[in-house]
Amino acid sequence: YVVEGTIAVGDQPSNIAMSSDGSRAYVVQSDPVGVSVVDTVTNSVATTIPLSGELDGVAVNPAGSRLYVVNRNPSSVIVVDIATETVVTSIPVTARFLIGIAVNPAGTRAYVTSADSLNDIPSDTTVIDIESNTVVTTIAVGLESVGVAVHPSGRRVYVANRRSGTVSVVDAETNAVVATVPLGVFGAAGIAVNPLGTRLYVSNQYADSVSVVDTINNVLVASVGV
Repeated sequence: YVVEGTIAVGDQPSNIAMSSDGSRAYVVQSDPVGVSVVDTVTNSVATTIPLSGELDGVAVNPAGSRLYVVNRNPSSVIVVDIATETVVTSIPVTARFLIGIAVNPAGTRAYVTSADSLNDIPSDTTVIDIESNTVVTTIAVGLESVGVAVHPSGRRVYVANRRSGTVSVVDAETNAVVATVPLGVFGAAGIAVNPLGTRLYVSNQYADSVSVVDTINNVLVASVGV
């Protein structure tokens, strides 16, 4: 593995999302506040979409027509039309300290995590109907939820709970937690599902490890030191 190049974007780049065809990468940045659109063929910034607020997570719908950007202040999700590079709307969210976002494969729902878990009250993951740009419901998961990923089938949603050291498994039809997977360590943050949907990988900030979860049985099968 070698570094092929370095692409200059704005200050404090944080989260990144790829278009479904891999031709564009969308990078959230703090100064100027907005999203740098990177052409992955030329490895250069094609344009920068100006936004406002305190941005965090970012996701693209499967059709490649909409960009969804988490805004901590005010607590909301910014919807951007990719073709025109303009803000379509901003969806208010009641949960605080929003962090992660993921869109399901059908392009009908977005799931937004919140790290708000004061007084040991479980964090709420917000479910958004991205066809009508409205909040459907909130789901109580673990403490200080951070990462979120959707199973390739769209039937399950996985939420990494940093302070609980667990993964909440959500049924996407009923919007209910159907299982909780203890990882044995604290700091669950980043989360991803393999293309087959058989394994879940969770990065643990405080344990310098990656947990491997069997999604068929919802059990921890390995812990890899990093």
